[in-house]
Amino acid sequence: MKLSVNLVAWNGAKYIPYLMKSLRNQTLKDWSLFVLDNNSTDNTLELIKHETEDFPVFVDIFANKVNSGF
Repeated sequence: MKLSVNLVAWNGAKYIPYLMKSLRNQTLKDWSLFVLDNNSTDNTLELIKHETEDFPVFVDIFANKVNSGF
């Protein structure tokens, strides 16, 4: 793996579809996506899980039980 994209999210549901579309359109295929959701109270985590079901690269999602910040 040449690159890892690390996403720290908290209540960012309105941005997730745009972000995932952009990541899917990347021409580099040798990368991984690591997501840390900081206990979002909207549907951010559910959207991320849905958007990454058939993702073209490895995805690892961590869901914090508390918002630990950045």
